[in-house]
Amino acid sequence: MRLILLFSTILIINSICFGYKSENDSLIKLIPQTEDDSSRAMLFCTIAMKLFYTDPDSAKNYVNAAMKIGKEIENESVIAKSYNILGIVFDITDKWDSALYCYDKAIESSIKSNSKNTHASTLNNIGLIYWNKGDNDKAIRFYNKSLKLFEELDDKKGIGNAQNNIGLIYWEQERLEEALLYQREGLQNYLSIKHEYGIGASYTNIGRLYDEIGLKDSAYFYTYLSIKNKLKTNDNYGLAISFNNLATIYEEDYQIDSALNYYKKSIETYKKLGNYGRCASSIYNLAYLYEEKLGNHTKAEKYLLEALDYAEESGAKTILFKIYGSLGRLYYDMGKYNLASDFLLKRIQIHDSIYNIDRDEKIAEIQTKYETEKKDKNIAVLEAKKVQAELKISNRNNWIIRLGAGFIAMILFGLLLIQRNKRKAESEKDLAIIHEQEQGIKAIIEAQEEERKRIAKDLHDGIVQQLGGVIISWRKLINENKTEQHYEKDLLKSLEDSSDELREISHRMMPKALSELGVVAALEDLLEKSLGHSEIKYEFECFGINERFKENIEITIYRISQELINNILKHSEANHVNFQLVKTGGIIALIVEDNGKGFSINKKKKGIGLMNISSRLDAVNGTINFETGDKNGTLITINIPII
Repeated sequence: MRLILLFSTILIINSICFGYKSENDSLIKLIPQTEDDSSRAMLFCTIAMKLFYTDPDSAKNYVNAAMKIGKEIENESVIAKSYNILGIVFDITDKWDSALYCYDKAIESSIKSNSKNTHASTLNNIGLIYWNKGDNDKAIRFYNKSLKLFEELDDKKGIGNAQNNIGLIYWEQERLEEALLYQREGLQNYLSIKHEYGIGASYTNIGRLYDEIGLKDSAYFYTYLSIKNKLKTNDNYGLAISFNNLATIYEEDYQIDSALNYYKKSIETYKKLGNYGRCASSIYNLAYLYEEKLGNHTKAEKYLLEALDYAEESGAKTILFKIYGSLGRLYYDMGKYNLASDFLLKRIQIHDSIYNIDRDEKIAEIQTKYETEKKDKNIAVLEAKKVQAELKISNRNNWIIRLGAGFIAMILFGLLLIQRNKRKAESEKDLAIIHEQEQGIKAIIEAQEEERKRIAKDLHDGIVQQLGGVIISWRKLINENKTEQHYEKDLLKSLEDSSDELREISHRMMPKALSELGVVAALEDLLEKSLGHSEIKYEFECFGINERFKENIEITIYRISQELINNILKHSEANHVNFQLVKTGGIIALIVEDNGKGFSINKKKKGIGLMNISSRLDAVNGTINFETGDKNGTLITINIPII
């Protein structure tokens, strides 16, 4: 089974905030102006925090400078923070033993200085190390300790980080609904404080979870949001992960060219970061695609050998185990049996190595539990006599308490049963009303469209045709009468304008392109006529659409597009808009993004146009999602099931 790269949880430290290069330059200029040793050390830590994903080597230099100052002035708070950041730098470059050493030192100093936030952050980061090692029991213990501390501190960012990481543990245990719940709770905490890095991490994880669940359109949506976020925050490490994840989704969707493109982008980004372990993982995925999907053994061999070099350089045994197995199978299929035997033997050997590491850790954990239980047993023996004495006194009264509690429980159960039945009846009534309303809306829309078609046909086949005949006759009369009669030509021009206007009305009521050529051609025609002569530039793209859809679905997409274009022209103040129509699985998605001023929640609630859109979507079981902000444009995603 190939490696599917999850987002490598969230490394957290006190007051972390990713900035841009210009911010770093400004901070660096402050160094000579900072005379106080403690303030200068904290400035070094801040600069390191902004660099460890984009330039780990420079981050290490700055945090070592902070560490040196902290030790010289014996400031345990600075030392704790420095060790925590240094641990993150080692973790990013897959040097886990060094990272754990730094985290242990950070815990020690944070306890001495009572730096609770750094303590909580370090606990979370230790959990990450054990998660990477595959020891989920230890990982979740550290995550929960971290979450408890962050909740005491009311640290929204820290709470979001811990929730995100716990969600990933549930993910690995295939408890997908619980995993998605934790990821969404983490996202809400990040959004409440506008923590861009955390928001991007949540988008990444939610996208992968939707992919696991099988909701491809949502997987694409959140993964593209994560890429957009990571480009904005200059988070190259997270960007490489999102590229890999998007490639995986495209591969599963049999869009091979796109998958190849994004795997290569992921590999290139990891190489720039010097993260060889994760680089090996993405190269392994690329090799798997060539072998399994394209049947190209030559390319598969090339990339597997490249992945092998990077995996051996990083010492990442889990990915080495996978690469050895794939090379063994590949060489066997190619008839190179000696090479196949060598790599399969290496696979067995590294499996034993991984097993021994896991076994030694389990033995140490069991021993610790044994010592703890032994001490607890001695304490229990001393307390046993006291408990026995108290038991005799309490037994006398217990039967009275139990009888009363049982009686109260029976009353409560009866009340709850009555209330439950009442709520159930109200719920069924509400559902029936909603169903009746939906059917009514659907019938109104269908009747409206039928009336539009009838009127359009009557106009085109009746009045427009009659006007056409009158125009032809009038032209003939003018040609026969050689004298210049301006009022006759003016009357002819008026007739021609009226005919054109009626034809245009007929077209808007039921476009010919929609009925004869389908929704793609109709949208192209609509965009050209609505925006082609305006100052708004537009792009229209469609993917995966090779057939016609049901008439009600095509009409719904066209009418909603008309409404959205009207809103853009009237309210958005945009100069560029992008329309995308995508078919993925059993869903057709309409994605519209402009660079205008956005709109407020009140407008979204009160707008008649948006109410019309919602009514049409209700009739075809569709959904709509808005992403908007002040002067950040508007992103609208509409999903309609077609199966």
